[in-house]
Amino acid sequence: MFKLIIIAFTAFSFFGCAGSMRIHLPENPKVASYWMSPLMSLEEADSLARFHLVIADMENLVNNRESLVRLKELNPKIKLLCYSNPMELFGRQVLNDRPLQKEVLTEVSDNRSSYWLKQPNGDPVVFWNGMKMLNLSTLCPAVKGEQYSQFIVHFLLERVLSDKIWDGYFMDNSGGNIAWVASWKGNNGIDADNDGANDNGSELDSAWYRGIRDFLTTIRNAKGKDFILVGNKGSLDFTADSLLNGKMFEEFPCNYLGDKTADGWYQCEDNYLHTGPYTIVHSRHDKDHRLFVLASALMGNGYFAYSNDFYRFYPEYEKNLGKALGPAEMKEDYWERMFSHAVVRVWPEEKRGEIEYR
Repeated sequence: MFKLIIIAFTAFSFFGCAGSMRIHLPENPKVASYWMSPLMSLEEADSLARFHLVIADMENLVNNRESLVRLKELNPKIKLLCYSNPMELFGRQVLNDRPLQKEVLTEVSDNRSSYWLKQPNGDPVVFWNGMKMLNLSTLCPAVKGEQYSQFIVHFLLERVLSDKIWDGYFMDNSGGNIAWVASWKGNNGIDADNDGANDNGSELDSAWYRGIRDFLTTIRNAKGKDFILVGNKGSLDFTADSLLNGKMFEEFPCNYLGDKTADGWYQCEDNYLHTGPYTIVHSRHDKDHRLFVLASALMGNGYFAYSNDFYRFYPEYEKNLGKALGPAEMKEDYWERMFSHAVVRVWPEEKRGEIEYR
C-alpha cells in the first residue's frame, strides 16, 4: 500500500510539473524540435513536450502513437507537424522501423516502377546517399491513372494525415527546382518523362515546380486553411497565397538562396521575413554556433530548432524574453532587436550572437 502511494505521488508530481510547464511556456524564444527519428519513447516525449513546435517523422504514428498523444497531453498548446520526404526512399535493408515507407517502396517497386526518377541511361537519380529519388514532376508517367505526386499525396492523406493528432505537415525537399541535381554526385542528367533523353533544365524545373505545387495544394484543399504546411528549403517557393505557412532554413545560414554576403545571412534573413509565421531557423549540431543561430531567429518572429532528434532544453529557452518591441534594426556592425525583457544582438560576419537580459 505504501509503495502504491509513493508511485501515485510521483505521478501526480510529474503531471503537476507538466501543468506548470503548459502555463509557463515562454512567449519568446519560440523553440522547435526536428525529430526525424521513426521512434519516440515516452521519456523522449516528456522532454519534447517543453517545445512550442515538434516536427515528428510520420512513422511515429504507427510505431508509437502513444508518445504523440503524450506530447499533446502534457502541452495542449504544442504544434505537432508530420514529417515526410516524398522525394526519396531508402532501400529495404534500413526500413525495419519504417513500415509506412516500406509500404510505399513495395508498391512502387512491384507495381509502379516508372515513378522512379531516372537518368537517361536508366540508372536511378541519387541525391542523398542510400536513397533513390522519385519523380514529383508533372512529366512523370502515369500508372493506374495517377502520377507519382498524386499517388503519394493520396497515400499521405488517407494513411497518415487523416489522424487528427497532427496540426500540420512538414515536407522535406520542397524546393521548386531540380535540374541542379542532374550533375550532383555523379548523376549524368535527368530523364523525367522516360523518353531516354536528357531533359531540358528549365522545362524540367517548371514541371517539378508544378508537381510540388499540386501536391501541396491537394493537402491544403483536403485539410483546410488552419492546417499548418511547412517545407524546406528557405526560398520563397510556394509561400504565396498561404500555400505554405513557413519554411525551414536548415543549417542556417544558407548560402544558396541568392546573395552570399556573410555566408548568405542577409539573404536568409530577408527571405525569413516573407516566409510565414511558422518559419523555422535551424542550427546544425554545434555548441559554438547555437547562440548565433538562436539570436538570428529572434530577429524575426519564427521558431528556432537545434540539431536533429535532439530534446535538450537549454537555459536560454526557459528565460522569457517577453514581447518584441519592434523589428530588428541595423547598428554599426551588428543587428539588434529589443524585447520587453532582453536585447538580442547578432554580428553576421562574425557568426556571433548574444542575449542581454534586463
